[in-house]
Amino acid sequence: MVLIQIKPIDSRDWMTGGHVIQDPFSEEYFWFDQSEFDSDPLDSLDSFDLDSGRDNWGWDEWGDLCVFRPHGYEHAYRYPLLVWITLEETPDQALRDWFPDISDRNYVAVGVQVRRFDSVAQNTDRLVTSIREVAALYGIHPSRIWIAGQGAAADWALRLLPSITKLVQGVIAVAPQEINAAGAQITRATPDRDLFLVSDRNDAGPCQALLEFWKAEGGHGNGLTIDSVPASRLEICRTLNEWLMQRVCSPVAS
Repeated sequence: MVLIQIKPIDSRDWMTGGHVIQDPFSEEYFWFDQSEFDSDPLDSLDSFDLDSGRDNWGWDEWGDLCVFRPHGYEHAYRYPLLVWITLEETPDQALRDWFPDISDRNYVAVGVQVRRFDSVAQNTDRLVTSIREVAALYGIHPSRIWIAGQGAAADWALRLLPSITKLVQGVIAVAPQEINAAGAQITRATPDRDLFLVSDRNDAGPCQALLEFWKAEGGHGNGLTIDSVPASRLEICRTLNEWLMQRVCSPVAS
């Protein structure tokens, strides 16, 4: 049995519906379950008519982790998990930047801060431990986990993918800064894995080349070219949600 201690809602959190969870879960918790899971998303792509009687969405925090809990969260449902990687930015700020705009019902999301000067092995361990801890508390589908990042954190998401391909379905890279180096980093990660790549117009050529390489190696890719992340954030959120829902409902993600 895993015991948790839940603190009362702080006055600063009343708008988010969040509560603070103390004590990390044991690393011995084995969360991967081979049983069958629901394959249907909780809402359709065009549905924004939410039931006001359902539980409020919010952010749950413990230790260095911050988790986005979707509107109407139901533990029996196995949610897709988006793991949002950050560097200098705090995990809670990253989640508030992207959620609930991506979707307030379709995903559980967790922010994980990696360390710029740590090794790939060290940051991989940090990422895997975080996923295990989230899955110990929330209903997570083991075949629907994507890692994501923006800017330098997107570079890290691409860098970490080859070491965790057995755990995650793919990567979401928003405006990576080292796109020319990404191809060499991900050659072992592409078969049957997903890549959602957002690039500004200055990097459109290298990003298109990476997507073509990804697909040629057996991966599933989608690209979005924008003028800037701040000006196109809502477009990114909408397009990403549509693409993820297509992946969730496809046989590859089942």
